[in-house]
Amino acid sequence: MKRAPHTPHRRKAVRDPPWISPESPAAQDAVRRCGAQGQQGAVQFFLQRVNGGLYVEREEIPRHGIRVCQSLLFNERALFERWRDDDPIRFEHPLLYRQLQRDADALWGVESAIDDALSR
Repeated sequence: MKRAPHTPHRRKAVRDPPWISPESPAAQDAVRRCGAQGQQGAVQFFLQRVNGGLYVEREEIPRHGIRVCQSLLFNERALFERWRDDDPIRFEHPLLYRQLQRDADALWGVESAIDDALSR
């Protein structure tokens, strides 16, 4: 009897802070996904704003071979930008690189929305 292959389920890295309601803009804008397909396979990114900074998953899905997934937590914007600039997608998928840059900029801006919610 053959068993179905296990499908991994992405879990939320950290729960939203209790002062953010699910309807608030900070909670709705705390997650971004982007990806691109090429001749050799696909690259996908999952970004989530968390209390400690920015959580990033980078998944490479080749047409043939082993799937590679990296999970990283950046507590400073400069560290994330250095990592992003060193990623080969900068040259292989320039549009994805720009999308990753825009999404990360938006998520780093979520911190100011959280601070605003706390000051009320």
